[in-house]
Amino acid sequence: MCKVTACSVSTSTVPPRILKLMDPERHHFTCVPFIVRSNPPPTLRWLHNGVEIQETSYIYTDAESYLDYKEGCLLINNPTHYNNGNYTLEAENELGLASETIVAHFLPTPDALSSFHPTLAVEWWLLAPFMADPKVVQVLDHLFPIAPPGGAED
Repeated sequence: MCKVTACSVSTSTVPPRILKLMDPERHHFTCVPFIVRSNPPPTLRWLHNGVEIQETSYIYTDAESYLDYKEGCLLINNPTHYNNGNYTLEAENELGLASETIVAHFLPTPDALSSFHPTLAVEWWLLAPFMADPKVVQVLDHLFPIAPPGGAED
């Protein structure tokens, strides 16, 4: 049993270390989950394709701190092909800098889709809200097989 006088929370300093950075998950917003360990608390910075993200109501960090951990998501509201690319999380405090990158692919570009199947290109964006569901992708692929030229053989 622990007595109040004998218990203490570790106050040692810890340079930033990104413990988890995962591929995006679709929720109400799309979430790029992360966990960072650092003491003193880190400053977080997100980059998209090497350019710092200016957070808005459309794309922002939502995180909670627990002792020397910070856990949360980079939230993106209905991402499109414009949001595809490299997402880098940087965590920095006076002891150092940690950086991790993931590649996110939310939707195909309209040009890529039109070169494979012209009839889908006209209103491909109507399917955007449903494309995160693997079952929808399977059905669409069955109805409209999409393959790069020379990439699929019958």
